[in-house]
Amino acid sequence: MISAITSMAGGLVAVGQHLCGFIYPKIKSMIRFRSNLEKLRKEMGNLLSLGNNLKGQIEAAERSGHVAAPAVTKWLEEFENIKNEVNSIEASVESNGGKCCPTTPSCCLGCTLGVKVDKNLIGVRRLIEATGHWVSK
Repeated sequence: MISAITSMAGGLVAVGQHLCGFIYPKIKSMIRFRSNLEKLRKEMGNLLSLGNNLKGQIEAAERSGHVAAPAVTKWLEEFENIKNEVNSIEASVESNGGKCCPTTPSCCLGCTLGVKVDKNLIGVRRLIEATGHWVSK
């Protein structure tokens, strides 16, 4: 009997840990939405500077007859994708005045955009790190 109870308790703990592992990142995204949005804005400003600098270097190299490496071209595509995603997030925040989302009044912007902000913040940081050997600052 005690072994059966111990076994069931162990199973419940495993399920609880799995659920918490799934839910915790989303809750964290909601709670830290404002601070992560500010971080995203700051990092995006850095990325825009690097992207513009890289584009200028590529244009100068192309005038000299050089061709951008495939890795650089792929980076520029990812840069444009993230820039569009961040612009979409900013438009959502601006259109709602930072208040509750009009389509789901019971849900705040942190609920609907928190995960997107986190995902894009990670992507922006990854792209910034990748430019370390391409862009002269």
